[in-house]
Amino acid sequence: MTIHETPKHGDDPAVHDEAQPAAFAKCEADLRSRIYALSADMTMLVGMIEGAAVLYDAVDADLSNNLVARRAANAMVPMLDNIIAEASRIGGALDEIEMKGFRYE
Repeated sequence: MTIHETPKHGDDPAVHDEAQPAAFAKCEADLRSRIYALSADMTMLVGMIEGAAVLYDAVDADLSNNLVARRAANAMVPMLDNIIAEASRIGGALDEIEMKGFRYE
């Protein structure tokens, strides 16, 4: 497939047919689109983890009189709760996809 061709339903236009793993090419279009959505969710989760690392660094700097450090410390618990909830949701969705028969080889 060239960049000028219209991608098939469920295909990522950035990924050429020959670059897709055989197991991925065999799965249904709906399942492929769910996998793409999960990859976007995983990218967001990585951003959340990086944000938590920035907050942790601000707190770890031991700037007890610093307003930024206090705000970072207050934001840590809700941020970690969101990260755990999102990771659990993604894990459940991956389990569901595997139960439908997709196995990455």
